[in-house]
Amino acid sequence: MKGLQLREVLMLWWGTIVGKNLRPFFRALPSFVNWELWRKRNRMKHEGKKTSVARFIHNVTWNVYMLVRPRKPHMPCPTKWSYMLIEWTRYRSKLKIKRVLWKFPPNGWVKYNTYGASKGNLGRSSYAFCLRNNKGDVEYAE
Repeated sequence: MKGLQLREVLMLWWGTIVGKNLRPFFRALPSFVNWELWRKRNRMKHEGKKTSVARFIHNVTWNVYMLVRPRKPHMPCPTKWSYMLIEWTRYRSKLKIKRVLWKFPPNGWVKYNTYGASKGNLGRSSYAFCLRNNKGDVEYAE
C-alpha cells in the first residue's frame, strides 16, 4: 500500500472482505483512525504536545478493544495491534449446539406445545398449538 493517501487506505480498509462477525469492527476502524488523527492534531495545535506513533496505534487499538469486548466477549481481542490482527485473521465463530428433548408430561396431565411465526413486525403471522397426553399422543391441535 505504498504511495496511497490516507483516504485511499481507509477506503480499501472499509471495503475489505471479512467474515460477517468481524465486518462491523473493520468498518469502525477508519473512524477510530480519523478520531485519533483529529485528537493528535488538536493536542499539537492547542497544547503543543506531540503524540508518538506508538501511542497513536495504542489509542486506536484500545478504541477497537472497547468496541469488541462488550459485544463479543468470547472473541479473542488482545490489546496489542499486531496480536489483534493475527487473532482476527484466525477467528472463526463457533457454533453452539444444544440438544433439546421433548419430555412427556406426568400421568393424568397434558402438555401444551405452541408455535408462532411472523413475517415482519406488523406483517402476516400465524400460530399453532397442540395438547399431548402422558404417552405423547396428540389429544387436540389447532
